[in-house]
Amino acid sequence: MFAFDGNEGCAIVTNSSRRLELAEKIRPRVFLIGGATGVGKTTLGCALAARIGVSSVTIDDLMTVARTVTSPELHPGLYLFHGMSYVDYFTNGTLTQFQHDAERQHAAVWPFVKKLILKHFDWTTVPLVLDGWHLRPHRVVELDRDVVDASWLIIEPAVLIERERQNTEFASQSPSPEKMFQNFVERSLWFNDLVRAEAEECGLNVLHQDGRSTVDDLCEVVLSKSNQN
Repeated sequence: MFAFDGNEGCAIVTNSSRRLELAEKIRPRVFLIGGATGVGKTTLGCALAARIGVSSVTIDDLMTVARTVTSPELHPGLYLFHGMSYVDYFTNGTLTQFQHDAERQHAAVWPFVKKLILKHFDWTTVPLVLDGWHLRPHRVVELDRDVVDASWLIIEPAVLIERERQNTEFASQSPSPEKMFQNFVERSLWFNDLVRAEAEECGLNVLHQDGRSTVDDLCEVVLSKSNQN
């Protein structure tokens, strides 16, 4: 069995019968990891999947598949950023535009994500880890909590800014690197605050990344919360 991380391209072979037995004993069948861009969702998802020996999937990968069976005319929200230069988008865009585009994309993606979650139980009883910034607490809360365990990774602003500053290649192609950087961070922090407020209002799990928590620490929190439900 493979745990696949779509952003990092990591594949972890976990054929251990012990891990399979552990996975089947875990009550939630789908672990959802949400949060803003750049907070470490996929890293956490991949680590959590490796910990329990199951598959990890990013919603970005699901969107790639969905676009092979849809069209821009029928599902325009799935194509908002398809083929777009992220450099131009974050250099020249505004927060209002980013917010509008995020709402449209997330609304368009959710039916596909929801169907995958519900259909997963028809295919197997082995858990799945699914991550993406497209996950919104006010939609996820409608799912059966006995079979879905959702967490949102919330990051301290200073930690996010420091991380992105270290990613020197990100804005290097922009004619205005600092403007692109600031726009990207502004969008991420807006969404960071938005999903934290939504998750807390919906009574869903919030993971705090203050720069001191390791990926293993966060995995332990997710699993401990799951065992309590």
